[in-house]
Amino acid sequence: MQKQSIKTITLKRLIAASSLIVVALILLIAYNFKQLTFSAMLDKGKTVAQVVEVGLTFHMSDPSNKERFKNKIKAIPNITDLRIIRSEVVSQKMKLASHKELLAEPVINQVLNSKEQNFEFVSDDKNGLDMIRATIPFIAKTEKQCPICHQVEDGTVLGIVDFYFDVSQYKNQSLINIALILFVLSGILLIILFIIFRVIDQHIKSPLDMLMNETQNSYETHKPIKLEDFESIELEDVASQVNLFNQKVVRKNIELKKTNLQLLDLNENLENIVTQRTLELETAKDELQQLLSKLKSSIEYASIIQSS
Repeated sequence: MQKQSIKTITLKRLIAASSLIVVALILLIAYNFKQLTFSAMLDKGKTVAQVVEVGLTFHMSDPSNKERFKNKIKAIPNITDLRIIRSEVVSQKMKLASHKELLAEPVINQVLNSKEQNFEFVSDDKNGLDMIRATIPFIAKTEKQCPICHQVEDGTVLGIVDFYFDVSQYKNQSLINIALILFVLSGILLIILFIIFRVIDQHIKSPLDMLMNETQNSYETHKPIKLEDFESIELEDVASQVNLFNQKVVRKNIELKKTNLQLLDLNENLENIVTQRTLELETAKDELQQLLSKLKSSIEYASIIQSS
């Protein structure tokens, strides 16, 4: 199996870790932006609802300007489908046309019974718009003299104001902001990766290459590696260990050379001894042969005398 370089291992692990972090950040940012956007859109819808309620209160003091009031409300940016629905109590008291069909709509009926404002997000798929539907009850309040004018009890729902508020621009802006944040995060991630690779090159890979070369040179020339050439404590420690190892190797080599010289001297001495012993043996052999020759001559001479 082919082993990978430090860069490759670092790159793979950084990409895996960074991907998880980026995905988590994207989900977190997207969720927070969604909540912030919805809160901003809802606050805007509530603000517009308050404007409508105030305008409707002024309208009550001058009912003849109903159409002008509706036109002013519709002139507020992003408001569509404005409806002012009278309650049955007002219709009967004022002897006006009934709005029973409108009051029977689920959302209108819910607001009529609960007497609380209702805001919901809806989508206009036909026009590609995102809107808030605001349904606001107009309640008779004693401080505004509503019960006196309409001859109803305090807290009675006089009518419902129902309108749609276009919030597409908020959604689009939030998407742009998310895209911008993702772009910035990607840029930061690339910068971090670049910095990490530079650090790996300058403080890990290059020093390691230099350490390998210096180790080879130190072994060949028997010169120690300069520890001050390395910035990191770890590499300096490795270089120090290499120096110690090289010193041991040098000492062993010296000892081996001494041992070889001793062996050579011993071998030479042995050769001299063998040569000397060989010469001595050859001399002794010659002397023995001479002695044997003399002994043979003596025996022959004795035999001649005896035979005479």
